[in-house]
Amino acid sequence: MKVGEGRGLSWSSAANYYFLAFFVGVFVFFVVLAYFYDGYDESPWIVAALAAIVSIVSFVVFREVVLRRSLERERAARRLAHHLSAAKKHGQGREERIKFTLEHNAKFLSEIRSKSDAASVLGNLAEAHKEVFELCDEYLMIVTQEIAKARAGSPRVPALRKGSVTASKRHRYHMLKWAELRSRSFTSEAKNADTIDGKIGAAEEALEAVERAIEVYANEKALTDSREVLRVFLSSTRLRSFLDKAEAAEVAGELENAVRNYNNALIELSRHAGAFEDRQAIGLKIRSEVERVQRLMEK
Repeated sequence: MKVGEGRGLSWSSAANYYFLAFFVGVFVFFVVLAYFYDGYDESPWIVAALAAIVSIVSFVVFREVVLRRSLERERAARRLAHHLSAAKKHGQGREERIKFTLEHNAKFLSEIRSKSDAASVLGNLAEAHKEVFELCDEYLMIVTQEIAKARAGSPRVPALRKGSVTASKRHRYHMLKWAELRSRSFTSEAKNADTIDGKIGAAEEALEAVERAIEVYANEKALTDSREVLRVFLSSTRLRSFLDKAEAAEVAGELENAVRNYNNALIELSRHAGAFEDRQAIGLKIRSEVERVQRLMEK
């Protein structure tokens, strides 16, 4: 599949779904109206309209929930695949050659400690912290497998459990530090970016780091706060990008492209309504621009 094809299919699927939601809403409207209408009172029209709106909104919310859960499952699967790959790489052929002995355990923990100390000295180098928590990931995966296979009363088990506590503590510290640094660095990267796309890219990379940390430490308020800030920034910047592209397309005489970008801006506005305090005013302005350009197309 070529680049862009998947996105096109996604937009097409979304359009079909929203059309279905609208159709169901219209159907609900007429059903409710037919049930309550008596020819004397106008309230059945209001009830029917409210029922239709509720059904459409329910369809939209259901789709967003399903997509969000699907994305979360995909991220969890990627993370599990990473752990399994790391453990396999470190321990490949271990059963045939030699098991994960106490000496191996001590050596691995020593490597974690030395890299952890180095990352702490370097302080603000995000990649150094990332290297440490990924090493801890690898160690914890191996130890989990070794404890499950160990014989009852094996002298390795207490050492492995103690090592897992040490690795877990360092994993938490370095992953949270990495996410914090990536979240803070996007500010300078976005400021120095020459284009809006560059700003969006910087924020997306920071958001990816924060969400990766949230998968492990979901109750960390600092992470959820950072995620919210990044989402607001991304939504407003994407909206500005669509509006700029629409205006540029109109200047170039590409009216259909202008309408497409205005509609994309409306979709962005509806998907992240909480990011915009004056959402209704912005929406009205964009819709008026769409109508204006469409009138130009008809001439």
